[in-house]
Amino acid sequence: MCSPNHTWSRDVAEATCIDVALPTFTSCPERVVMYAGRSSDQAAVSWTVAAEDNSGAQPTVTCSHEPGWMTAGEHHVSCTAVDERRNDNQCLFDVDVRIRRCLALIPPEYGTINGSCDTSFGSVCQYNRLSTDKSRIQH
Repeated sequence: MCSPNHTWSRDVAEATCIDVALPTFTSCPERVVMYAGRSSDQAAVSWTVAAEDNSGAQPTVTCSHEPGWMTAGEHHVSCTAVDERRNDNQCLFDVDVRIRRCLALIPPEYGTINGSCDTSFGSVCQYNRLSTDKSRIQH
């Protein structure tokens, strides 16, 4: 035992140190927000997660999701750092892939929207013009 005068109470020649300290994350994003590309519901997402350990050896880091293409929505990512003594620590964050959207189109006067009209970025909508010949309008 370490005494108040900074000496050991027993012979420590045969003492063995045991690492009980958890690895620490040097890089763990709080949240990643990306936008899907034109006419797509996916985005190329990247992030950096890194950890270090008091032993000097590099801990092994594994994540529930890897950076890459992700679909629209919120994705919960859990990364675990494990050192040589199997001490582990976690880094948790969310990846939010969003789709840019326009306001809904209002049909023009004397026209209708042809079919359904998606409001996501890159969508193309079509409309039909109605006849403006008043002789064809029924009363």
